[in-house]
Amino acid sequence: IFDMDGTLINSDALVEKIYRELVFKYPPMVSFDSLDLNQVMALSYVEVIKILYGDVKQEFLDYIMHVHAKEKKGKLSLFPDIKIMLESLKKQGYYLAVVTSELREIAIDEMKILDIIDFFDEVVAFDDVTHPKPHPEGILRILANSQAKPYEAIMVGDQLSDAFAATKANVMSIFMGWDENKLKTMAIHYDEVAIDTEELINIIQTRQRLNLRFDKNHEFTICQITDLHLMNDENDLRAKTLIDHMVHQIKPDFIALTGDQSMGKDGMINYHRLGEWMDEQKIPYGLVFGNHDIEGGTYESLIEAIHTSSHLLFSSGPKHLGYSNYFIEVYDQNDIKALLIMMDSHIDDIYDIDGKKVWGYGTIHQAQIDWYERLISRYPHIPSILFMHIPPYEVRSVKKEDVDGFYEELPSTPPIDTGFVSLVKKHQHTQWIIYGHDHYNDFTYQDQGLVLAYGRVSGYYVYGREGFTPGVRWIKLDANGQFTSEIITMDDSL
Repeated sequence: IFDMDGTLINSDALVEKIYRELVFKYPPMVSFDSLDLNQVMALSYVEVIKILYGDVKQEFLDYIMHVHAKEKKGKLSLFPDIKIMLESLKKQGYYLAVVTSELREIAIDEMKILDIIDFFDEVVAFDDVTHPKPHPEGILRILANSQAKPYEAIMVGDQLSDAFAATKANVMSIFMGWDENKLKTMAIHYDEVAIDTEELINIIQTRQRLNLRFDKNHEFTICQITDLHLMNDENDLRAKTLIDHMVHQIKPDFIALTGDQSMGKDGMINYHRLGEWMDEQKIPYGLVFGNHDIEGGTYESLIEAIHTSSHLLFSSGPKHLGYSNYFIEVYDQNDIKALLIMMDSHIDDIYDIDGKKVWGYGTIHQAQIDWYERLISRYPHIPSILFMHIPPYEVRSVKKEDVDGFYEELPSTPPIDTGFVSLVKKHQHTQWIIYGHDHYNDFTYQDQGLVLAYGRVSGYYVYGREGFTPGVRWIKLDANGQFTSEIITMDDSL
């Protein structure tokens, strides 16, 4: 579902020209120059006329049509490669639609002039709805006509009204970032960001790939591998042996790597080699980044080093959220029965605590919390598991006598509570939050139906006590949403 002006069609110059001629001929009560031009471009002519004049007269609309007819051919153009993108999506079988704040007569006219009208199955304009964007009416009409579920749709836009309409309709949103100034202020309200049509198609195709299936027994098994700390040395082969043994024993449907896959200067080498090892397993896997990973390269370079891996399910997500924020749908036959949510807990930060600047480990930021809320709203009544690297703030207050498993070191959490775990408990969507980071903890703790769980350190780089045998956590989910989990060490598997 596309917005039109500012997303597909570069019409700002034409729209501004129309308004300036209108206010010159019919002086308004409110100065046009006093309005925010971005807001003007997001509204319909009817809405702007009400702001300028307090009332909508037919002569104003007639004059807008007159100026549009006179100026349209010289001041209308498609953004780069729009037609190529639409051709590609149409060939792939997508139902394509437009929801625009433009008047229908003008919208259809412009789409005909620019030769894109035939790509679209449906166009919903301002005068087709009772409630225009940011109300979701237009999107909901398209969902009904296309018989699509909200999670099967994507809204592509360039204004806050597009993002808010998508959120209210429980539809994924992508910001089309032609304008860098808008990108800085508006992208945070969207689920993804594309800076050109190639990136937009990549996001859509990646979204199509990120799905898995329950097995024939209607079960889904996950192997969590955490803190491998590959350093391009002799211990790396021991880590590979662990992966081989654990995968052979557990036979998972998915492997979750929960951070610190690498440590030290050889990050790109380690990530490339890790991709090769994981492909040998012939099992889909995903990853989040930890606090040590980029010691040996940038996030982009590590992604480049592993991206050729044929079994990797990964999306970096929008850059303002970090570098590993995405989700995977898990199907049982034709129905989604679970979500796997991957979130970037970052590296570290300087926090303001009681007026003092305090260093601490990374945390889930507010923008990520908003992203999480939008995500789970699209999948009501579907259980989810969330993977991250650094344990959340709440883990620091857990008492040893209340846990199941090993509690051998104080949890290294962020120093502040962003409210993320409280929100997760409130929504009752995510059943487990699973993480790594602390090498000598593998305990689980249950609080109001939410399980907070460490993995088992899987690498052979050790600090502290010798003899803490590496291993993994496995998690089994059935189609009724029930979870079971255990820790397996290398001692157990041999």
